Amino acid sequence: MTTWTYKRDFIAFLLAKTDTQKQEIELQAKQLKISKNPLQMRVDNYKYLLSGTGLSNASIQSKEIYNKYKNYNLRDLYQELPNL
Repeated sequence: MTTWTYKRDFIAFLLAKTDTQKQEIELQAKQLKISKNPLQMRVDNYKYLLSGTGLSNASIQSKEIYNKYKNYNLRDLYQELPNL
């Protein structure tokens, strides 16, 4: 089972917001030291929150991240990373 730290969850949000391809998700999963499937599922949860397509069962933490950062542009999201 994957432990979803705030930083890992935020990165999944960032990946969803940038419409990242599977190869990038695999690379990020390795860097985060988690399996690619849970990361892909978390990205799909965020895609659902962003667009209505994807997996609809987002966690409470994911919904909090989405609500806090949904209106941020990509530059501002990347600037948040060092603070997590």
